[in-house]
Amino acid sequence: GVLWGEKGADSDIFSFKDSRLRRLTRGGRFFNPTPCGEDILVSEYPACGGTRLRLLDSGKTFPMPDGMQVVQSVAHPDSKIFYSAISDKGFGIYELQSGNAVFGPVMSKIKDLTAGPDGAVLFVCDRTGLDQAYLLSAGGTVRQLTSSARGAGSPNFSGDSLYVTELHSAGRFIVAAEPQADSVQEPGPCWPALSHGNANVKAVPRKTYEVRPYSKIAHALRVHS
Repeated sequence: GVLWGEKGADSDIFSFKDSRLRRLTRGGRFFNPTPCGEDILVSEYPACGGTRLRLLDSGKTFPMPDGMQVVQSVAHPDSKIFYSAISDKGFGIYELQSGNAVFGPVMSKIKDLTAGPDGAVLFVCDRTGLDQAYLLSAGGTVRQLTSSARGAGSPNFSGDSLYVTELHSAGRFIVAAEPQADSVQEPGPCWPALSHGNANVKAVPRKTYEVRPYSKIAHALRVHS
């Protein structure tokens, strides 16, 4: 299924699974939902102040230290949870169980946290001046995966292919890069710089991800559960 948040007077969480749209919360201040076992982990900004992570079903919360604002989180099947947060020292990625920083803090924006293979975390950072995809391994090493001239966002793996989004004059495209052997970087596959001139990069057909304008009239009589 698909999870997302919608912000209005409040910010609530919705899901779409088996052709059914469900509203999971109402009147909340929840952002950036992510699956966590059978539960859903969200970032919460309570009206009373402070920030925390919350498991929606169990109600368990994980308050952030003073001076730190949680942004996103990601949970691995081995129960390890990582989150990104911002403080006066910049953005960083932290392990929830220990509270230790596993990357940063750095004075660059970190976003688009996603679970990667073998306990790794994928994320996007503009430390080079342009958004690029990075991989934080379970061992704590960080590796830049893309060198897109247009910037890369929303990294994710499907098989051996790395998928990211790129912004072009005609809109934002999803592109995929196949792995290549590289003796310069650390052992394992690497993904070459993403550009249309690279034969190893293929654009996902745009018509597969067609976006249509939202019609209020067409949805006026629709009732959500």
